[in-house]
Amino acid sequence: MEQESKLSKDISKISSSLFQIIQKIKKNTEFYDDTCRKWGKTCSEIPSQVNDDLIKVAVTGAVKSGKSTFVNSIFKSDFLKRGAGVVTSVITKIRIKERLKAKLLLKSWDEINLEIEEALLFFDDHYLSKHTNFDLRRNKDRECLKTIYDKLLDETSFFENQIRPQVILFNNVLKNYEFCKNFVKSQDTLLELKNGRFDEHKVFTGDPSKAFFIKDVILEVNYGTIDKNLINNNIEIADCQGIDSTDSTQLSKVLQYLESSNMIIYLISSRVGLRGADIKFLSIIDRMGISDNVAFVVNCDLSEHESLNDLVSIGEKIEQELLSFNNGLKFYYFSSLYNLFNQIKPNLITRDKKRIKAWESDQAIVKYSNGNTQRFFADFKNRINKDKVNLVFANPMQRLQIIAKGLQKKIELFTDLFSDDDNNADNALKELKETQSLALRFQKLIENSIQGLSQDLKKEVDSQIDNYFIHEKNSIIDNLISFINNYSVGIKRFEEQGLISDFPKALYFVFQDFKKEFDSFLVEKVTPELVRFVKDQEKNLENHANSLYCSYKTDLFNLYSQFGKRSMDLSIGLQAIKKRLKIKPPSANFKTRYSARIKVSSFAGFGIHSLLLCIIKALKKEPKFIMIPLSTLVLKKVSSQFKKEVLKSIKLQINVYSKKIREEYFYLLIRALSQIVNEKIIEQFQIYSVEIDKIESIIKKEQSEKSEQKAFLGLVYEEIEGVLQRINQSNCHLKESFFEDHQVRNQDM
Repeated sequence: MEQESKLSKDISKISSSLFQIIQKIKKNTEFYDDTCRKWGKTCSEIPSQVNDDLIKVAVTGAVKSGKSTFVNSIFKSDFLKRGAGVVTSVITKIRIKERLKAKLLLKSWDEINLEIEEALLFFDDHYLSKHTNFDLRRNKDRECLKTIYDKLLDETSFFENQIRPQVILFNNVLKNYEFCKNFVKSQDTLLELKNGRFDEHKVFTGDPSKAFFIKDVILEVNYGTIDKNLINNNIEIADCQGIDSTDSTQLSKVLQYLESSNMIIYLISSRVGLRGADIKFLSIIDRMGISDNVAFVVNCDLSEHESLNDLVSIGEKIEQELLSFNNGLKFYYFSSLYNLFNQIKPNLITRDKKRIKAWESDQAIVKYSNGNTQRFFADFKNRINKDKVNLVFANPMQRLQIIAKGLQKKIELFTDLFSDDDNNADNALKELKETQSLALRFQKLIENSIQGLSQDLKKEVDSQIDNYFIHEKNSIIDNLISFINNYSVGIKRFEEQGLISDFPKALYFVFQDFKKEFDSFLVEKVTPELVRFVKDQEKNLENHANSLYCSYKTDLFNLYSQFGKRSMDLSIGLQAIKKRLKIKPPSANFKTRYSARIKVSSFAGFGIHSLLLCIIKALKKEPKFIMIPLSTLVLKKVSSQFKKEVLKSIKLQINVYSKKIREEYFYLLIRALSQIVNEKIIEQFQIYSVEIDKIESIIKKEQSEKSEQKAFLGLVYEEIEGVLQRINQSNCHLKESFFEDHQVRNQDM
């Protein structure tokens, strides 16, 4: 990353030079005006904006695919817990900083209690019915939760020997309450583990039961043995949870991070190969429209393969199975564990030293792994560099060039006004007035066009949102209605297992089953399509803005040459605007809500059933043939009720969300786009926005004073010329370092 460091320094130096030039102009001439002030402000802000930009790299894949080991191998140290089973229980982000520090953001008590309450929905308990809000800090509430947990744990055999998510959640909470109660507060709390305590983060991040209490994790690591040419402080690498998690909330968080990432590294274990969970997850990524960001690493378990041919054949099978995913896939085959061991050899325990020695006895497979490692990191570096160029360096360099050229143009304008010949000065002033009048007319024309663009874009966005969320067939509403109407409660399963006789428990399971399936449907089907919809609309807005900008840039500037020519293509970049404004689409966090009357009516129905049962028993009739159908009837009725209630709630939530994404996201983007287009076009004319009264007073000055200012501006002009040469050199260096080398290396491969 030496090139990036050099570019960052270049931008800082160029910004500083231009700022100092503008301050010098302010101090020594009457040349300084509001345009110069704005340019000075921009120059002072650019360096910090460059340093604040992050390139995000997501490392994802199924459980046991070696994600944590892979990330450790990049940083050449065991920063993350690794081993068998689930070792990453929360998205863990790593950034380069000066000192070693783990920053853990813990959930608040309100957030924790709300999650528990949602997992208790429809559970009939006498104690719970007397308390409107659950609070884990109360002894009675924890005792109640323990009783419920024991009851539910007995029923795991009814569900294909799978422990229910609610049971896992209650276990995590009860198991670690004493451990976490000293960290959790009434508000989100930041826990910092520095230096010698750094590794304590693994207690949370590597333990699913403790990770429940964690909201976010950022590890700050110093360079040490890290390759500075590969990773610098503008890069964030995130180790994500396994994508085969049964918890839709975890899956949703992984997808949210992937959506905001610049690059996705997807790991597949060579020992296990592709799984159904991989195919399912990759299809979600494809529907989100982010599959172009994915690079595949087949993480080789060198102990599992008899020969290189065996490994290659497994790789060919994986590639063949993924052909339908994307035609331009990139695959790399290497062992992350071998790479890590190779980097920390002196610190390996005896057993691991024996393992690496055994692997190295097969030179062919080790050579293959090393070659793929080199190819991966070369491509990784090029990809990161490309994103750096597009998102971090190119835009500020363009803005600095505009400022420098604008300053030169204003100096040329004033130099003519400082002519020794009064007639020449008068003619220059007359030409300036005419040009200024023409510029003002164009500005008015442009403002009207921008206003029209803004209104047109709003209408189009309104139409697209209405169609997508409500009107069109296959809209979100249409898909959700279809899912809810077609969902089968599966009461027969309860009857077969004899659970139907325990009506309260059966009711709880019926509702929680529906909630689980509905939440999964939202994450796997609705959210990906929504992400793609947002991306499509963003692209449409960007294209419209660029179309208007280019029409003025080509037509008007070619027609009126006195407005100057621009040597750079300054397209409107939506991603840069979003970064600057720090805005993103609102999360589609739809919830399965229900009203209390459903529960009341369901137990009222069950009460009638119980009364009938008592009457039948009193009449000494056999109740068995009646009891099951009546319980079944009540459950069916209740399930129908909460399905209707959820549908009603979801429709309301979608209406609220569509209004929110319209007004709080797209309208903000349209306003920002319109403003940027206006600024980029108007700035072509700003060099002429001078005060005529000030110019006339300058012309009336003594010739000696005018000559002095003319000489000063001449020196400033040359100084700016030097700055422009540095900008051109930086642009050439940027192009040669990041693009031409990349093309050569690709040809070699």
